[in-house]
Amino acid sequence: MKNILFATTALVATAGFAQAEVTGSGAGTIDITGKAEIGVFGGEFFTTNVLGQVNGNDEIVTQFHTDIDVTFKMEGTADNGLTFGATVDLDEGGAISNATQNDADDGGATFFISGGGATLTMGDTDGAFDKAMREVSYAGGSIQDNEEHIAWGGFGNNGLDGFYDGQIARFDYSFDTVTASLSAEIDDSGNDDPVWGLGVRYEGDLSGVALGVGLGFQAVNDDNYTFFGTAFSGDLSIIGLSVDAGFSNGVTTGFTYTVADADGTEANHVGLGVAYEMNALAIGLNYGRNTFDGDVHSSGVGLAAEYDMGGGLAAQLGYNHNTLHEDFTSGSDESYNTWSLGLAMSF
Repeated sequence: MKNILFATTALVATAGFAQAEVTGSGAGTIDITGKAEIGVFGGEFFTTNVLGQVNGNDEIVTQFHTDIDVTFKMEGTADNGLTFGATVDLDEGGAISNATQNDADDGGATFFISGGGATLTMGDTDGAFDKAMREVSYAGGSIQDNEEHIAWGGFGNNGLDGFYDGQIARFDYSFDTVTASLSAEIDDSGNDDPVWGLGVRYEGDLSGVALGVGLGFQAVNDDNYTFFGTAFSGDLSIIGLSVDAGFSNGVTTGFTYTVADADGTEANHVGLGVAYEMNALAIGLNYGRNTFDGDVHSSGVGLAAEYDMGGGLAAQLGYNHNTLHEDFTSGSDESYNTWSLGLAMSF
């Protein structure tokens, strides 16, 4: 606590700097960064009946958006060369208690220890599947994350992270351009099996193209769960592939494909994205689709655009279009849109 108070005092004393760095009571350092957002947002959302079927849309009243976040990053080095540290978001610091154990819904605290090419990370962190995979929206951003439409994330990008309390332990080993990962998320009640994850990620330069390839796998055995609104009892496994390529002209493309097996019932996710960055402008456009038990469940398109005004200030625009298809509604395709416009600040 003494280190945190010291760091906070230093931040106030150095207002106007992009980042504050202080030395704690040990030999390590504490870095402080911050971000804030202001703007407006609106659109629509689904309404459902007692069976969970979509009845139609309701309008989101156009309203103001404000958000602020301060992050403390603490790092140190042991006498034997091991590095260690922790990161916590100030706005989520209430999760650091015995009562919540940094629950994923409230968390934001991660801890690591690293030596050579090996790193152990614990807390509110990515599982091995998510560590290896890459989302398809690579440029720009929006204050409401509107690029993340109804078929953008979920099992297609994050795997089974958060299946229990969101507390994950992941071991990574990096050699040259390849990182291999192993992760686990445990049921705190002790009643069900852990979620295990494996992942391999390659990042390198191929004839001037920044190429990334990820392969991830996660599984949990003999469990009761809900998947795409359907109750299952049995094994659940997910395997995914992601490929992304960055070109010298500022264009980045990405592709993800994921197959999930819920006790014999198959679900698929596909995502495609393209982005362009040039000078102060960044634009990202992506498409995603979920298929469940042979039928198209949901699909969406997301757009994010950002103009960097320098000094940590950027104007952002976001939009998405979402469709829940007729086999999973009250009888016809149902769609809605959301949007946002605002300023993002980083310190």
